[in-house]
Amino acid sequence: MEIRGKFVFSIRGLVVDFDHIEQNLLLAPTKKIKKGELLSVSKKKSQDNVWSYEKEITSQDKDELSQLYALLEDLYPYRDYISSLRKYYSQVMIDCYLRSDFGQMGFSMNSSMLNILAELKLDINFHLLSYGEA
Repeated sequence: MEIRGKFVFSIRGLVVDFDHIEQNLLLAPTKKIKKGELLSVSKKKSQDNVWSYEKEITSQDKDELSQLYALLEDLYPYRDYISSLRKYYSQVMIDCYLRSDFGQMGFSMNSSMLNILAELKLDINFHLLSYGEA
């Protein structure tokens, strides 16, 4: 069973200073969405400004969470800055989108990942989706 998906670190709010974030994170955003912009998936307009940085799960990954670890490694040097962002923006978090043909999956997060998440003061949301072949 192949699992596909991505891990998305996002900063969202009514007003998001994209330039300030990029000057301090030194990570190229995967996506920037401006409030009112049409969202391609839902055909709705974005209610917030969103700055996001993603790691895609590929078929070469031996472990689905290896890309989460890679994302955390990228963010870790900026832990103090990321922690400070929570004061200014409504959401600073990681979303994990995992998809499989049958929606059956399991994964394990090791203590080093949990420690890094705690140091970054980031919440993580898991979205487990099926392509409906069950």
